[in-house]
Parts: sequence; structure tokens; C-alpha cells
Amino acid sequence: MREGRGIIACIPDTTESFQFLNACVELGLPLLLLVKSKWLDSIREYPWQYLLIEDFSSEKEIIEKVTPCNQENTFIEFISFGEAQVELTAKLNNYFNTKGLGVEAAALFRDKYLMKSKAEELGIAVPAYSNYEQRHQFYSNLDSGKEFLVKPRKAWGCQGIVKFSNMIEAEKHLDTLENPRDYMLEELAPQEMYHVGGLISDNKTLLTVVVKHDTPILDLGSDSATNMIIHTIDQNSDLAESLRVAHDKIARGFEITRGLTFMEFFCDPDGKIMLCEAAARHPALQTPKLYELITGRNFFYEYAHLLAKGELSCKELSKIHKYAGLINFAALPGKIVSVDNLEDIDDPQISYRYQQPNLVGKKFDSWSFKNTIGRLIINANTEQDCINQLLNYNNTFKYACEQNS
Repeated sequence: MREGRGIIACIPDTTESFQFLNACVELGLPLLLLVKSKWLDSIREYPWQYLLIEDFSSEKEIIEKVTPCNQENTFIEFISFGEAQVELTAKLNNYFNTKGLGVEAAALFRDKYLMKSKAEELGIAVPAYSNYEQRHQFYSNLDSGKEFLVKPRKAWGCQGIVKFSNMIEAEKHLDTLENPRDYMLEELAPQEMYHVGGLISDNKTLLTVVVKHDTPILDLGSDSATNMIIHTIDQNSDLAESLRVAHDKIARGFEITRGLTFMEFFCDPDGKIMLCEAAARHPALQTPKLYELITGRNFFYEYAHLLAKGELSCKELSKIHKYAGLINFAALPGKIVSVDNLEDIDDPQISYRYQQPNLVGKKFDSWSFKNTIGRLIINANTEQDCINQLLNYNNTFKYACEQNS
């Protein structure tokens, strides 16, 4: 809840965060923007003061620039939207004694080893895991031939994750790393994956949407154009309720008092739920548009409304649909020589479409979630219809590229 005429110091570090800025304009919420030079053209139209930050890794530089703006202790919270600035935001909240995400909470959300340890304390199941120092005990407890991951303790979007089936190859890989102690080991969970997107205020979860991932996350960007497919499930099902309960337990245990959440879970055929990862941010690839189709509410607008008014709005921004799904068309390394046009698809179930302009001739040097050809977001009356539509586009959308030599 906003107190007095306090100012929110905001780092608009994702494309989606501009939805939050637009809502703040409408609601009259005062902000101070902390921005990189490459963002200047995007934020000049907004009515607030901004500070140009050359190095977001320099806490000292940011504090020196921000302090003169806080002579009357006008800040009430520092917020950001991307994974990269979670710990910075918490450190600024700590330094300026403002509300918002704390340092200990940020560490739990950012460090995957600490995250798994805390989840176990809270009674949430997790895959078998180990830090670098205890890896030999991890190897000895692992079933022969069981696949496992070596992954950075602080990363996101599958960055730096490598899959192994024997310790010899894993050790060879670890020997190549500059700082192997910044990595952890984790048993590969073969179960289905889901995520819960949430909005929290005053330690209470106010909005959630449960989404299923139909594409195994580690299959994305392997050696073929594997497209990411996700869709909502029955929000009133027992599974959805179990996932929301796990989400809420983690949110309370990690002490996130307010903000957006994105938590991934594994679920086996018997219904056992295990934490994959948890984040104090929104998911990428415009996934929050799915939430809006299901709830009728834009989570960024509602977040701004909570900060401005202390409560959710009564504003439904779109028609509520029973199900929604997203397919993100992957781009593998190489030069694109031909690509279908998503604008040519005539389908009333398509709620949103996006395609990069001038794709023919464009080169991608490596695979990442940012190397996106485009995406479709659809609505449907049944879960199966939603799945069928997504699979249809997965099979019919085509592009060709010359592989990098």
C-alpha cells in the first residue's frame, strides 16, 4: 500500500515492464526511472525524472546518483522486472531502508542451491541436488545411468545448463569452468512441468494462473527448431490448486511481500509436486498475456494499482477465456533464407501475434530465448482444442536457414 506521496524507484528492464509504466501514468503514480542509455528513446515520453546508469553492476555508482533524489526520504520502494536486477533491487531497498524485496529473499530467488535448500525446509519436494563441494556424494547417491544437470547457481532461461549421464564427462566439463563453485548439480526430473504466475501484496497472493509446458525445457534449442509450447490448464482442477498451494508456501517462506512471481514445478504421474525454480519476476516471451486472457486482468496494471491505491482494481481489460496457449517459434543459428508470414494466418482464436520484421537475411549466431522468429497466443474453449491448435501451428509454420559454418 502506498504511503503519503512516496516515490517508487523503478528499473524498467524488460519489454513488458513498459505496461507497468503506462499504468503508472494513468494512475498518477510518481516514479524515478533508473535506465541504461539504450533505453532512453523508450522512456523520454514519460513524465518522470530519470537517472542514466552506465553500469548496473556498480551498486556504488547507483547509490551516488540516487541519494540526491532522496533528500526528504521520499522513496518507498525499489522495483525491477528482470532477473538480472533482482539482487540489486534488494540491496537498494536495504540501503535506503525502503519496502520491497529484501536481500535475504533475493538471495533465495537468485541462488538455485539456496533456493532448493530453503524449499526443503518448507516441506516442498525438490530433485536431488548438490553444491560443487559435495558433488562426489551426489554422484554416489545417483542411480547408474541416471541423467543429471550441471547448472549455474545464478542464471535463468537455461543459460549454462549442460546434461550428463556419467560423472566422468561432468568432471571434464567442470574442469573447463572458470569458477566451478558457482555451479551446482541436480538430478534431471523427467516429470511434466508447470508454472504458476502470481501477483502478491502484503504477503498475500491475490492473482495466480497455472500454465503447463508441453515442450521439455532442455529440448529447446538443441539441434532442431524446437518451438516452445505452453497453455493454461483447468484453473479449478485439483492439480491447479495443489500448485497454487506450493506457490503460496514458497512465497511466504521466501518472504516476498509484494510483486510478481514466476515459479516452475515438476509433477509426476502420481501427482507429486517438486520445485524446479522460483523467481521474483514475471516470465518472459509475453507469457503474461496468457494470464490476461484467463483472468481479464493485466498483471502489470494491477501491480501499479496496488502501489497507487493499495488494492486490486475493478477493471477487466479483456474478455475472459476458458483456456489460452502460446507457441514461440525458435530460431537456430544460421541465416534465414525464407519464412512464413504469421500475418497471413486467418484464425479468430488468435488473440495476439508477433513476428520480427525483415527476417530474411537475418543471421543468428547462437540459440537463445531472445532469438525469436515470432509467436502466437490463442484462446480456446477446451484444453484439448487449445493443444490441437498449438500443435497445428507447430507443424505448419515453416522457415528455412543456412546453417553457420
